[in-house]
Amino acid sequence: EAPEGWTFEGGEVVINTELNRVQILFEGKPDEDMRAKLKGRGFRWAPSQKAWQRQYTKNALYDAKAVTVG
Repeated sequence: EAPEGWTFEGGEVVINTELNRVQILFEGKPDEDMRAKLKGRGFRWAPSQKAWQRQYTKNALYDAKAVTVG
């Protein structure tokens, strides 16, 4: 059973079970600091999805929370 995603100020986290990805969607382009955090935690920009994403794992969920919730 897949966990639910969540929203945060400026975007949302989606658990895409079809693609087996944790996706982070932003309302606008994230600033340089946020992009560095995303890259540092293994997220990559996927133009086809218009999302920052990485393979769905427990670690990916943890990292998504760390980046978006703090």
